[in-house]
Amino acid sequence: GRVEVFHGSEWGTVCDDMAGVEAAMVICRYLGFTTGTPRPGAYFGAGSGKIWLDNLQCQGDEGSLEECYHHIWGENDCDHSEDFGVECSKDGVIALVNGTKIGEGRVEIFHDGEWGTVCDDNFDEHTASVVCRSLGYYDGWARREAYFGSGKGVIWLDGFGCFGTEATLTECQGINFGSNDCSHSEDAGVACFMEGEYEFGVRLADGESDDIGRLEVRHNGEWGTVCDDGFGEQEAEVVCRSLGFR
Repeated sequence: GRVEVFHGSEWGTVCDDMAGVEAAMVICRYLGFTTGTPRPGAYFGAGSGKIWLDNLQCQGDEGSLEECYHHIWGENDCDHSEDFGVECSKDGVIALVNGTKIGEGRVEIFHDGEWGTVCDDNFDEHTASVVCRSLGYYDGWARREAYFGSGKGVIWLDGFGCFGTEATLTECQGINFGSNDCSHSEDAGVACFMEGEYEFGVRLADGESDDIGRLEVRHNGEWGTVCDDGFGEQEAEVVCRSLGFR
């Protein structure tokens, strides 16, 4: 749509002089999207009233338009036939669906105009961390085997791997949208949390797959192991259920 900004208790438009792809990216990311395409020349129709910004020049990494270079608010040599617009894309945006509270749910990702699920093959705690941090949380736990219910439609991702340091899921290794050998009974989910919310966590380390490995627990911000004294089938069941297995 046509870009409008609120300043001095009044909405106004942005002139398209010098506003390009970088400005579109800043605007779209600010609104929660991932990419943006500029649409100059009142592409979405001419506005009315104030033209607040002119000669807008962004580098592309600013947090908002206010951080970009521009003329003094309200100072311009434009008319509304030059109103700047953008077309934003949600490609790669993640949503959590069907959780019982905010911050948890089945992982769904938007790609090629359609929402789809993520298979739980290789979906481990590193992957859950990437998902949760990309949504503004501190960290998170993986939930497998359609823990939050089965989705429907396309399964977009399967068999990829994350180191845990990536900013978004699409930066992980082996991303190939639409290629999978899964069913929706394997839909992955996450339970995210904020810093300080949980002091205790569980993970399986150094196994050949995400459902096997050395048991490690987090306490007071540090990961450590568990001694096998008295550790039997009942304890294993508790661990596996807490990780989203049956």
